[in-house]
Amino acid sequence: MPRPTTRLVRSARSAVKVLASATVAVAVLAGCSKALDPLSVGLDSDHPGLAVRRTNVTVGFDADVALALADRLGYGQGRSLGVLYVSEADLGASWRSNRLDFAVALTPMTPANAKVSQLIGPYLSGGQTLAVRADDPRSRAITGPQSLAGRPVCVAGGASTMQEGAATHLPSSRIVVRSTVSTCLTMLLEGTVDAVTDERLVLEGYGTVAPYAGKLRVLEPTFTTLDYGLALPKDQPDLCRRLTRALQGFVADGEWADAYRRAFVYPGLVDKVPAAPKVTGCS
Repeated sequence: MPRPTTRLVRSARSAVKVLASATVAVAVLAGCSKALDPLSVGLDSDHPGLAVRRTNVTVGFDADVALALADRLGYGQGRSLGVLYVSEADLGASWRSNRLDFAVALTPMTPANAKVSQLIGPYLSGGQTLAVRADDPRSRAITGPQSLAGRPVCVAGGASTMQEGAATHLPSSRIVVRSTVSTCLTMLLEGTVDAVTDERLVLEGYGTVAPYAGKLRVLEPTFTTLDYGLALPKDQPDLCRRLTRALQGFVADGEWADAYRRAFVYPGLVDKVPAAPKVTGCS
């Protein structure tokens, strides 16, 4: 099966630089080999603080993690990487089409996702919450899911776990599904919906960038707790073992804390670096 080979190189530690435009057809390799050359990594493209695409680079915590793991797998300076922009809902199709080696794309470590992918982690922990308009008097009384009975709440369509969380915790709300979190947030600012639900770190990240900066209020506490893991195909036990060791080393060496501090603490998304994750995976 063909695998796209969109070429990437490293720019800064916190950016993955794209050499081939997403609007241009990319070269493909024939066959079904999982030779990892070039290494193909899945990232989100619209999660500020985690992974956001800016012209020809992808920046954020997930990009940092992907680059660090690639280094530890032997894909350091001078080696090509490939990137595909994926969502939680895309992973099964990515494995079946042999397009991707692994993903650092905020994949919740849930039983449903474990049926589709091997999961290693957590590399990050968080939880689902709500964002409302900061300057709207009608939003001041919104303190959590219980305040939104009968009101429209938007969730991104590619985030299966977030949709399940919305159905469970917002059963009396009118759930509106759109393609991306940014589309939902635009609808929020326009007044089309009264809240957006997603991972807290994602919503806090959007609150730091235009046109959303200063216009969002992200609610505390979260109404779910989620661990996020690396995802890879189930038929790759050797890669699973190598990635487990790579992620464990990334955490143990202090690189994880440094990346977390750059992505979330310095921009003001969170107050401090939490305890390092206890990584489990393939032995």
